Amino acid sequence: MTNQDVSQGVYVTGHFTGDPWQIVPMTDNGDFIYAYTTNLYPGDSGAYYYLTTNSWDNYEAFRETVPAECAIWWGSDRGYTIPDHDTTYTVAWGSCAASPTVTGLDDQIDAEMVHVYPNPGKHSITLDFTPSADRYSLAIMDAHGRVIRQWKQIKKPNERMVFIDVSALPTGSYTLSLYNELKAISKRILIEH
Repeated sequence: MTNQDVSQGVYVTGHFTGDPWQIVPMTDNGDFIYAYTTNLYPGDSGAYYYLTTNSWDNYEAFRETVPAECAIWWGSDRGYTIPDHDTTYTVAWGSCAASPTVTGLDDQIDAEMVHVYPNPGKHSITLDFTPSADRYSLAIMDAHGRVIRQWKQIKKPNERMVFIDVSALPTGSYTLSLYNELKAISKRILIEH
């Protein structure tokens, strides 16, 4: 996102935002890194692109120009096809090159070493892991990828468990993400009341 005016925010639109397409804000993770999380299913595919406006008025002036070699939908949009495992797409604005995904957090927090229980949860859930990172953040997102609750830059170098009150969340499926500037690990959680 360097050399882009992001004063109005960064947004994404595509098949995964609904029909008709919606312009959805991305989360500013700092250092010109923006993220959007959603739940899709194996075999899902579609088009998407990034913008620096939240309005369809004159949106063409604010959308990224996707290079021809990766504009696989309609010759202008990026594309995705979801495999049968958890997937993270990392790309640089206006480029086909994948953004560098630093895997340092894999060494710090392995997905198999992150446990969430009880799942389904009713009043509270426990996130159990061994953090070796100095700082991390947590977010709970709904089925549309909207951040419902977020805790930024939590510093817990010696604590293994985090207790999360979910009693105010409606019954449904959510994504719990544990992340820092290097990587994100997501777990699907269910809330039942």
